[in-house]
Amino acid sequence: MIRAFSFGASLNRSILTRALLTTVSLASAVVGLSGCENQKAAKPLAPDAPLVAPPPYEAVALTYNARIRQLERIWARADIRVQGVDDEGRAFDNQVEGHLQLIRPDRVALSIAKLGEVYFYLGSNSERYWWLDLSGSPRTARVGTHGGSGAADVLSRDLPLQPLDLIELLGVTPLPVDLGSSNQGDGASLSDVGARAPARSHGLTFLTADARTIVVAVQSAGRRQWLYLDASTLEPKRIQLAGGATRDLIDATLTDYLPVRVRENPAASPRMASVVTVRLPSQQTEVRFRFNSMENRGESMKNAPFDLERLLTSYRVDSIVDLDAGRRSGRPQTQPGGSAP
Repeated sequence: MIRAFSFGASLNRSILTRALLTTVSLASAVVGLSGCENQKAAKPLAPDAPLVAPPPYEAVALTYNARIRQLERIWARADIRVQGVDDEGRAFDNQVEGHLQLIRPDRVALSIAKLGEVYFYLGSNSERYWWLDLSGSPRTARVGTHGGSGAADVLSRDLPLQPLDLIELLGVTPLPVDLGSSNQGDGASLSDVGARAPARSHGLTFLTADARTIVVAVQSAGRRQWLYLDASTLEPKRIQLAGGATRDLIDATLTDYLPVRVRENPAASPRMASVVTVRLPSQQTEVRFRFNSMENRGESMKNAPFDLERLLTSYRVDSIVDLDAGRRSGRPQTQPGGSAP
């Protein structure tokens, strides 16, 4: 097993500099690893340039996970701006407000409101995910199960994000540390890495020529993920997902890091990006989240925001669309509200 470096609060820049063997294009690293046609926007500068040898994947993963350890529960206010093109080709620009509540690994609730009235609700728990449309009559819910046949569906054009993808894009999810194959760039060409990427779980790390960014590439559970980490703080500057819940490339930039208040440990000051901009090329949509009043409320966070049955009742949902049944039969399966499928 590769020994993890003993990093302190941040990575030692001199270690990273000595680890740098040659130059590498950040865009090249992403394209070479992905082998995915969806990443046409990232143009390689030198597709056959040798890789570098940054700190081993395991070392980066362990240090990254320690940094986000107290970001396992998040409550925040959110200002949300959604820009895109609707099904009829008309541009739209919607600005709303909301609240984010998150308990790793799979509980998330994002209420979307205007002038204090909730119009939409995106959420998930350990078994199911949902989108509640409360903006008109009838009030509807689109519900699916994780890993079900409807997981590739876009829940809504109003906010075309799957809940589990949203959790990943916020930069608060631990990296796997027990992958079947994990290492650092080994001097092979970038084009070779794309061809060699195994189907099993895999982790690789790269270092940019200026030694300021570590690129972490992970393939696990049928999806690929790239994190562009600041080499001094290990805070993600950019996160990309491919083969996620929506199956399409998702690209997010994370900026304006601010401390998160930890109620049960006031001395702690873990940081989280307060601005997350998500681009969904296949949906021609960009979603910008600006979070404020971020805090980890610890055990005081209740399960009610992630209780689908309770939400269906409290929001008086009239009908429920079973996304999994819709995929099996070729058409949406709708039933009266009151109880989830």
